[in-house]
Amino acid sequence: MGVLILKKWILPLSVLVIFLGLLAFTLFDRPPKEDTTANKEQPEIFSLAESDIARINISHDQEQIELAREGDAWWVMPGHLKGNNLRIDTLARTLAGLTAGRVIVETGANLATYGLDRPAYRVKVQLKDGKSATLLVGAATPVKTDQGEGEYYVQKENSPAVYTLSESTVQMFQAGRNDFRNLYFFKFSLADVEDFAVRWGDLDVAARLEGTEWQLTRPESRPVDLDKVTSFLDKATFLEPKEFVKDYPAEADLSRFGFTSPQGRIVIHQKAEPKELVAEIGARAGEDYYVRRSDEPYIYLVAGKDLEDMQRAAEEMVK
Repeated sequence: MGVLILKKWILPLSVLVIFLGLLAFTLFDRPPKEDTTANKEQPEIFSLAESDIARINISHDQEQIELAREGDAWWVMPGHLKGNNLRIDTLARTLAGLTAGRVIVETGANLATYGLDRPAYRVKVQLKDGKSATLLVGAATPVKTDQGEGEYYVQKENSPAVYTLSESTVQMFQAGRNDFRNLYFFKFSLADVEDFAVRWGDLDVAARLEGTEWQLTRPESRPVDLDKVTSFLDKATFLEPKEFVKDYPAEADLSRFGFTSPQGRIVIHQKAEPKELVAEIGARAGEDYYVRRSDEPYIYLVAGKDLEDMQRAAEEMVK
């Protein structure tokens, strides 16, 4: 009888032991899961005046980029390259009021857990008064937010708290040096253009705004359709490089890329500064062309299709 009772309890006790073991593993041995519902507030990481930001330094294993403000313009260092003001202004504005997704830990964190013992990115914001603040970017979080967006662990240097920051914000820091450069040959308002001229091969066209009407001045003097003028100028203002080829070219470089005797030249005069915008079309490279602004020390590669679209728009004005 005693043996039967013992056998009766052995199976339930075995099941209970296994259950308790699994429970202990679940509670103590399994890596903690991110709680995407924890702390829905967006704590402030930086609180700076955007206009006080003088420099932004972004460094990682592959590259070190410095963005320097000079007056109303941004420059990309090293090389003192003309920056994309719109893109860098957006970055500066984001950093000035940088807010986190969530607070992960307030203090005493094991930074290696979050990839912050060796940050992937360091973003330093330097102010005009010499003060600075640095953001450290660590590993990606294992889970996404309720909205499906990825996040990264971040920390303000010399501050113990660990936060999350949206993937879309971190992607702003992951841009390469050339991504921060000015992308447009001609940045102008159509309302500011006073006259323009295009010489390219057999094409020789010029037009001038006289009062409220556009007039051809070459190859003949006569009115020209506003829509045709607008079509050409639209293509000019959105012309951008396919590739950055050479910064601060030597005379030998200018010759090699076809700028000793350019095959084409586009000139635009406007009311705003700079008064004259000049692009020279150099040698052909496959289906594309080397192009430079005559007042800037850079050589670019531009898609042949884009330039040829401009050429056709100019040809339409004389038809």
